[in-house]
Amino acid sequence: MTQERLWTEYGDEIATVPLGWKGLRRLAEIREGEAPSIWHCQQTVKRVRRDGGPTALPPVSQASPGAVRAYLENALESAKDAPESTQSDCETNHTTATLAAETAPVLAVGRRRTTYHIDPDSGDYTTHLPGDREIRATAEQHAEILRRYATAGGGETVVAIARDFGLSTRDLRSYLIAHGHYHDSLPYPSERLAEEPTEALAEDMIAMRARAVESSYRRKRSDADTRDADRWRLWQSQVVERVDHWAAHSRTPEIMAPSPAQQTGLSVVVGPADFHWGMLSDPVETGHTYDKPTARKRLRQTTEDLMGLLPSQPQEVVIAICGDFLHCDGGPGGRTSKGTPLDVDGSALEIMISGAEILREYVDTWAHVAPCRVVITPGNHDRRSSVALLMAALAAYRGSERVKVVADFKDRAYLDIGSTLACFSHGDKRAAKHMPAIFGAENWGRGSHRMSVTGHKHHMRSANEAGLWSFQMPSLTSPDAWHHGEGFGGATPGQAAILVDSVRGPAGYLFSAVGG
Repeated sequence: MTQERLWTEYGDEIATVPLGWKGLRRLAEIREGEAPSIWHCQQTVKRVRRDGGPTALPPVSQASPGAVRAYLENALESAKDAPESTQSDCETNHTTATLAAETAPVLAVGRRRTTYHIDPDSGDYTTHLPGDREIRATAEQHAEILRRYATAGGGETVVAIARDFGLSTRDLRSYLIAHGHYHDSLPYPSERLAEEPTEALAEDMIAMRARAVESSYRRKRSDADTRDADRWRLWQSQVVERVDHWAAHSRTPEIMAPSPAQQTGLSVVVGPADFHWGMLSDPVETGHTYDKPTARKRLRQTTEDLMGLLPSQPQEVVIAICGDFLHCDGGPGGRTSKGTPLDVDGSALEIMISGAEILREYVDTWAHVAPCRVVITPGNHDRRSSVALLMAALAAYRGSERVKVVADFKDRAYLDIGSTLACFSHGDKRAAKHMPAIFGAENWGRGSHRMSVTGHKHHMRSANEAGLWSFQMPSLTSPDAWHHGEGFGGATPGQAAILVDSVRGPAGYLFSAVGG
């Protein structure tokens, strides 16, 4: 038996039962009288699991050995009864229950063989199952079962149909096998196919298919709406409502603006890149300490140092949060955006809320020096939670004349700083050597000078390549357990500030190491 024939005749059963190659080989042996080659069976099963059968989708799971065994037993019983008449008399001494059309459709199980009999007066079906059991159904119920199971009539699962008719899935599979009905069968009893004109059946199938398509669309649309609503409710309750409450009830300290006479044409770009708020590093494990109190202390110390190193009063401070400000992106125990488990100092939600508070404290500190613009881009640790951080900042400084938050949710954010076009990103997506090309593609001809500000690597680096200044910002963190184990952590923790002249462009940078 060829692979193509195996796929054509048995593909739907492989997808719906589902069968493995051993089950397929045994089923073909029962029906054909000889077993196909193991290789042909294996290749056919691989094809079905990849592409599906002639009418059935690829299987979503593998059947249990018990389910496959029961299916093969039913097939064997059907093969034994095949030469006999498909109609037999029911003996009266067997217990049966009648499926009543006017009541809830419950199929009762009795005893007999795998054949069926049609009552000439009522049109009811008595179907005999393996193990001397039987099922009785009215003509209407019988037609409904066949229609719903056939792909052309809806292609519903055995589980769904069995539930509606009060049957076990095993009994319903036996029932369908007894009537030689599969997913690719026409959605009618064989008796109706023999009696009604072809044209009438074709028109009925078209109408049936249209109803099935409409019903499927409505069901999927409803499921999609439900999922979207659940996601929004979770986001609303866990993030939005808490952030709005925090923004409404927190208080910003009074900020005194410097005299215009003190201001120069110098702007300052600062920001704790890769701050990893909520990271936990234990000295017993790594030889270093990093937790939320340590992170806050380091941020305050280096910020004060940088303010003291400024050559003059800046006209503007650009606060660049270039990703990984928060250590985790949610999940039990704290995880990265890709799901990698992390050592964390608090729950994911608490880290996000307290991170918004520490960011506000940092921005307010710099706002005493000069008007501020705040730009926040996502990192590989906080790709989703950085959105909540940006929303918190937007809510906190809504209507502020002193602090402007850039509402940009993309991976790269562009700002004009005097005559300099600056690009801010985390730095995990593309190497620095690609940035000149990216600049040219996204902002051709904009700005007399160009600079890129990134993080990710946790150490300070500056370079000028193809007319682009690249500044890689340092991190305030100490290595955690993973970085310590991998041998990373040689960089001096600290915070940097980039000086940008309004006319001449990038003019240099300042660095404050942790501890002075």
